[in-house]
This record gives sequence, structure tokens and C-alpha cells, in this order.
Amino acid sequence: MRTYIIYILFLFPLLVIAQNDSVSIRYSEEKVENFEKTTLIDEYEKAFGNNRVVKSSLRISLAGIPTTYISRNHPYPIKDFIRSLDPIIQFEQKISADKSLIVNFSSNRAKDDLFWNSNIGLEGRWYYEMKKRVAQGKQQPNITGKYLSLKAEINPYRVNPRFGNFYDFGFGSGYIVFRETSTYRVNWGWQLGNNVSYWVSAGVKLGDRGAVDNEGFWIDTNFSGKTATTWFISSNAQAGLGLLLPFNKRTANNFCDFLQCNYEVKQLFKVNLNNMLYIDSYLQALGVDVAYERKIGRSPFSINSNIKSGFFNRVIHAPTGAKIDSIFNNAGMLQGWRTRQTFATETDNFWAYNFELAEQLRYYIGMKNRIVKGKSANNLNGLYVGVLGSYKVQNQWIHSFDGNNSVSIVDYNTKELSGGLSVGYQLQTNRRSFLDISTDILRQRTIHPANNQNPGRGINTNTIINFSLKLGFAR
Repeated sequence: MRTYIIYILFLFPLLVIAQNDSVSIRYSEEKVENFEKTTLIDEYEKAFGNNRVVKSSLRISLAGIPTTYISRNHPYPIKDFIRSLDPIIQFEQKISADKSLIVNFSSNRAKDDLFWNSNIGLEGRWYYEMKKRVAQGKQQPNITGKYLSLKAEINPYRVNPRFGNFYDFGFGSGYIVFRETSTYRVNWGWQLGNNVSYWVSAGVKLGDRGAVDNEGFWIDTNFSGKTATTWFISSNAQAGLGLLLPFNKRTANNFCDFLQCNYEVKQLFKVNLNNMLYIDSYLQALGVDVAYERKIGRSPFSINSNIKSGFFNRVIHAPTGAKIDSIFNNAGMLQGWRTRQTFATETDNFWAYNFELAEQLRYYIGMKNRIVKGKSANNLNGLYVGVLGSYKVQNQWIHSFDGNNSVSIVDYNTKELSGGLSVGYQLQTNRRSFLDISTDILRQRTIHPANNQNPGRGINTNTIINFSLKLGFAR
């Protein structure tokens, strides 16, 4: 019925003009724009399973997908990739028409990691627009849409027994000052079906704080006995797969084929919001990721120009030199001596920034066939393959320690030149937002300062596999 109404809305002016050429047609551009925007958001959410009743959901998501290196320095890339993954298991259960509870769990027990940690959380969500949208017939009662939530999470951790002795002997770094053990936050977010979620958070973290003893030796957070609290603000995104319960068949969605997919788009200006901001007392990170994509004529090819920049600062205890330290066994017997690095009792800042330029030639697979069949207009939606090239510079202001027990602040800079192939899927979710998921296989050449034994500049070459999730504004 809804489809027929839309067809009538579009065909009625044509019928009137055909009957009487002198009829004047007036309309409100503002009302048309509002109708267009609302319809596209509704249909995008339907594409993610929003057109059915849902009572609960099981999700497996990834907060971030690590970059995989393939080189002689990384001989086991698949193992390294799997070990670096941090999957999050979530179960969401509706408790009322517009409220739900979520339990989430993630854990890391990789044998090569210094720390084993777990994250266990409980979140209460309020989908504040759901009752109104259900009453208006825009969606079924489910667990998608914009929400406000409160979340509590505990983050227990312990030293991997494989490395316990090293930490007892003073192994560790003043660069890890704080490690959280529990987190309490307020979230505003947007759950897009069972696949994608974006949210911003503000809250507090409680945890353990490292310390420097009277000799200048570092005491790790696991052994210091000191606690600390910090506030934080962050932006986050997750992508994953899951099951919606009950197991009902999804309703066919033909309306989207006419409205959402038939916009002709020649260019897009995109701002990525994924992991754009994180700020607390010990760590500050800000990323800017903007892109401009333009079609080449009416072909399925486009050029995507991307500029990325990042700023990073971590509060640290800077190294001051080294001393000889005694090593005792569990019985208190002297086993020997070792050289240990010493650190300042006052905190300092570790600064870093990067800037990257990238150009990509994209080909949208099957675009011409979809246009011929009336399933798509000439736009920038769909599965694509591409050729990618990038240039990146990074600067870090680090405290360098040499063999003469001298410490200096060094401007450590690297330059990366990369090129390769990419495959991805882009969807303009409405006139003002987009989603882009891609995988890049690149050959990367890095120029960096060499060490004292090899003065000058050093060069490394790696093959990397980079995964990317971008979600943000588009115009």
C-alpha cells in the first residue's frame, strides 16, 4: 500500500500536466526535502533488519581490526592477526517497548601477551524515538535506532605467568602510567540493525597507577598498590555480525530500490567519525579523516582523495638513565645483578603526530548493469575494487637513552610510501551520512632514523593488510 501511495505522489503531477497545460503546480522545497530525508533514513534502517519485530539479539563485534604485517620481522602474519583481534560478544534483551539491557564480554589469553585481561559490562539502553516511530508506522518494535544509555564495565587483568618473573625483576616501562580496572559511562549512540553501531561516551575510569621508587626504578601498575581515577570522553564505532530473535523471515524491501538507490550522485565530501576522539588525564588522541570522491564522467570509475591527520599525547615518567640493581629469588637469596632503566618521579609528555595523503582509483562492480535494470542510479554506492597510493609522515618527540647514561629528547620522524589494491563496500545511508568498509593490501616502504650502530637513515619494506571501517557525514 505504501508503495502505491509513493507512485501516486510522483505520477499525479504528470497526469495533471497531461490533461491541462495551463495548470500551475506549486510545492514546498522544504517539505520535499524533509520527506526525502525521513524516507531515506527509514529505508536504510530497514535494510539492516529494522522492518520486523525483534525481542533480543546476539552480536559478535570488533571494536577495531588490527593492521597485519607480512615481512621477515613478522613471519607469522595470520597468527599475529588472530592474536591481535579483540572480539566482543554482546547479548541484548528488550525489557519494555523502548528499553533494553545488554551484557557484553571480551577476553584475551594469548600466550605472547604481557597482560591477560577481560572486559565484562552491563548496559541499559533507552531508544528514545522508538515509541513515536512505531506509532507513525516507520518501524517495528525492535532494538535499532538512536539511544541513550548507562554502562558499567569491569576490566580485570593480570600479568601473563610466562612473563611474571620479568616484572618481579623490574621489567616494565614508565610509558604505561595508568591501567583501568572499571569504567562507568553515559552514551549517546545509533544502533544500525545488528551490524553497525556508533556512539560517543563520557564518564570515569578507576584503575591502578604505576610508580617510581626512591631508587628511580619503575614499579608497574600491577605491583605498585596505588589507585587512580580519571574522566574521559571518546567516540567509538563497532562492526560485526549477529542473530536477531525470534527467527522470523525479513520482510522484502522493494521501496528502497526506488527512493534510496535512484539518486544520481557525482561527488561526495566525507568526514569519518570512527574513533575520532579520545581524551582522559593520561592519554589524548585526536584524528581527522576527510575525503572527496568524484565520479569520472558517467562511468563506474571514481577518484577518492583522502587526507588524514592524527595527534597523540601520553603522560609518562621519562627515562633518566640506568643503575645496577640486585636480583633476589623467592627465598630472598641474592641471584645476581642487572642493569635497570631509571625514570623521573615527575610526569612528562610523549607527543606524536602524523599526516597522510592518499589517492585511490575506484571501480564500482556491476554499476552499469544495475543502472540498466533500474536498480541503481549513477552514484557512489556498492561494491568496489581500487588501486591505492599514499604518503605518510610521522613525528614523535621521544626521550632517547644512550650507552653513556645520557638522556635527550629526539625528534624521531618516519616517512611511509605505500601502494597496492583495495576492495570495499560503500553505502550512502542518506543524503548526509555514509558507511565505507574496505580491505587494503599494500606494499609499504618506510624510511626511519637508523640506530647508533648504523648512522643515517634506515629503510624497511613490508607487505601489510589494512582493514578500515568509516562511518560519518557526507555531503
